[in-house]
Amino acid sequence: MQKKLIALAVAGLVAAPAFAQSNVTVYGIVDAGLAYGKSGDTKYQGIQNGVLSGNRFGLKGSEDLGNGLKAVFTLEQHFNIGDGSFVGAASQFQRQAYAGLQGSFGTVALGRQYAPGYLWTARITNAIGAGAYEPQELLVNNIPGASIHPASDARWNNSVSYDSGDMGGLNVRVVYSFQGMVETGTGPDASDDDKVGLGVAYNAGPLKVGAVYHKSNGANEDLDEVYLAGSYNLGVATLNASVQTAKMDPVGGAGEIDSMVYTLGAVVPVGAGNIHVAVGQLKDDINNDADATSFSLGYTQGLSKRTDIYLLANQTNNDDNRSIGVLVAEPGKNATAVTAGLRHTF
Repeated sequence: MQKKLIALAVAGLVAAPAFAQSNVTVYGIVDAGLAYGKSGDTKYQGIQNGVLSGNRFGLKGSEDLGNGLKAVFTLEQHFNIGDGSFVGAASQFQRQAYAGLQGSFGTVALGRQYAPGYLWTARITNAIGAGAYEPQELLVNNIPGASIHPASDARWNNSVSYDSGDMGGLNVRVVYSFQGMVETGTGPDASDDDKVGLGVAYNAGPLKVGAVYHKSNGANEDLDEVYLAGSYNLGVATLNASVQTAKMDPVGGAGEIDSMVYTLGAVVPVGAGNIHVAVGQLKDDINNDADATSFSLGYTQGLSKRTDIYLLANQTNNDDNRSIGVLVAEPGKNATAVTAGLRHTF
């Protein structure tokens, strides 16, 4: 046993300089709530996973290559706080996995990465947080294939990205995803599932504005998405608004999409905490009686720089042909959810 301990200690000493040189950082979020939900006759009660932010464990690092150039990487996995399991276990770094070069020109990276829509919505639109109770996230997640929201649809495989970084408040991000890369000789060509995203944002002083375009290729037709949003900090409150569209006209008309989502939100500082209010509406011009309106109200308070507690509630009203809810949903039934919990970042 002593020999094994000595061997491990020596190995640690040998590896330590290399580890320090590569400048690797361990980081993550642990977020859990105690929740109750109801829609029609369906109920939920128990632990809710990733309420304000998705739970994650990650490694990121950089190496100075000289002349202002750095090699960078990120490996990040999503996990379920309720049972400790990986989410998307088929890909062990389901959230992000990329490597790239960073310099005065910006950052160029290769791998599984965020499309612009993930970052822009999280930074501008989300008054509740980039989690389950945010109406924008909840509603857009119910448009087939839509990817301009802070969820897995906006993480693209086999992609190359360019991010300008901060240029006097202006930021530009471009991502091209090859998705599946091998043609088998049967079925749609590999190029039929490629994706492209372009985002432009301006953040200076109290004002934030952003625009995003995503195009997802398909075997029959392409899904086009457009997002416009802005927020303004008045001091007594930060207000935000957004509008986005998702359209697809497939050959033969089957699976046609023509949807629009509007949101309004506000964050009001109160003492050591914040009151959060947000409302969103999903309009579906293809499916009759398939609209929905979602309203969320919450309070968050920081216990430290890295730990918050929260109390959140959501009410989503569904038309007859729609079933949307934070925890549970029945077609045509209103869905209610409430949760109280804690988020810790490290």
